[in-house]
Amino acid sequence: VATKDSDFILELKTDKSEYYIGESIKLKLIFKQRKGTSIYDIQYQSPQADNLWEKSGFNTFDKPPKDVGNFTEQSINILYSAQKEGIIDIKPAQFLVATRDRRSVFGFVDSSDYKSVISNSLKLNIKPLPKDVNLSGSFNMKVSVDKEKTKANKPITLTIKIDGDGNIEDIGKLPLDIDGATIYSNEPVIKHSFTNRGYSGSYEISY
Repeated sequence: VATKDSDFILELKTDKSEYYIGESIKLKLIFKQRKGTSIYDIQYQSPQADNLWEKSGFNTFDKPPKDVGNFTEQSINILYSAQKEGIIDIKPAQFLVATRDRRSVFGFVDSSDYKSVISNSLKLNIKPLPKDVNLSGSFNMKVSVDKEKTKANKPITLTIKIDGDGNIEDIGKLPLDIDGATIYSNEPVIKHSFTNRGYSGSYEISY
């Protein structure tokens, strides 16, 4: 376990301790390196937990690294989503740090040069969504048509656009029922991004 006298410290943090099922969970992994130390190679293992799904492709780094006291800090943001209610125990993350450039004739760093740096663990309370609710987040919806007047048997295109922060991929295909109309629909187009607010995205479908 790292102490304040260690050359390397690893901390695991979240914005809060309670989340809803499906809500985005941003884990911040903070790696602290004492000034004056040298690193030649580094590997890391993401923190793991049962019923916690890592949203691959959304890991980001806080740039640039910042100086805090005797350390330089670099943070990695890892995005997760809880799949089940209850208490989730997040196991510590691990960094393997090579501090000496001692290489074999084949060019590989000698494994004996690696130091293991272990973070703290975390407990999160995952709450169920309210009845008949399957989304968690904050969303805006806009509905538009390409024309307000038309002739019988002539098509009208209706478009639904939703954007916001949350598990937008769980919206699915929205049913549309209009008396006296034959309805055809395209597959929804869903886009995701990772912003300062967390997991964001947009949803668009046309009929």
